[in-house]
Amino acid sequence: METDESRHTKFSILISIQIPSIICYIGLIYHMISNRPALQAVYNHAPLVMLFVGAATVLVDLSMVLNFLRTGIVIPTSDIYCHIWNFIDFLLYALASIMMLWQSIEKHILIFHYRQLLNTRKKRFFFHYAPLITIFLYLALFYVIFPWESSILLGERINLLVSFYSSSNNYLNTNNNELIIELRREIEIYRIIIDELQTKILTCEKSQRLANGVELEYEDLLKFLYE
Repeated sequence: METDESRHTKFSILISIQIPSIICYIGLIYHMISNRPALQAVYNHAPLVMLFVGAATVLVDLSMVLNFLRTGIVIPTSDIYCHIWNFIDFLLYALASIMMLWQSIEKHILIFHYRQLLNTRKKRFFFHYAPLITIFLYLALFYVIFPWESSILLGERINLLVSFYSSSNNYLNTNNNELIIELRREIEIYRIIIDELQTKILTCEKSQRLANGVELEYEDLLKFLYE
C-alpha cells in the first residue's frame, strides 16, 4: 500500500537520478548536433532520435510522475490532463521500443546492404528517413485515434496507470447503481466470513478451556498417585 513515506522515498530517488540524467542528455545531444560530420552521418540519426525520445521521457513524463509523488494527487485533476499524460507516456515508451527495433534492422542494412539501399539520395530517403518519419506519425496517430484500445493492447488500463481523480469520478457517476449493489454483495460475503471466524474462535476457546481442565485433573491425579 502506498504511504507518504514510500512516496517521498521514491520521489527522492527519482529526482536524484533525473537531474544528472538531464545533464547527460543535453551534453550528448549538443555534442552530436554541434559536430557537423557526426550529424550528417547516417548511422547517427536513429541514435539521435533515441536521445530526443529519452530526453522527453525524463523531462516531461518523469516530471509528471514526480509531481504526483510529491503531492500525492494528480494536479490538475482534469480529463484533458489525464489524456495528455497517457498519450505522452504511451507514445514515448512505444517510440523507444520500436526505434530500438528499427536501429537493429538499420544496423544490418548499413553493414551489409549500404551500396544497394543507401548509395543514392532517393534510396536514403525511402530506406532511412521515411521509416523514421513513418514510425513517429503512425504511433502518434494510433494513440490519438485509439487511446483506450491502445492501452488495453499494452496490457494496462488508463485508469490504473495513475490514480486520476477525474477518470474514477466519471466511472462512479456512470456506474453508481451497479457499484453499490456489488459493494453490498461483497459486504454481505465478508460479514458471513467474519461470523464463521467468530464461531471458530469460540469453538477453539471452548476446546482450550476443556484441554486446560483435563490437564489440571491429570496433574491432580498424578499428585494423588505419587503422594
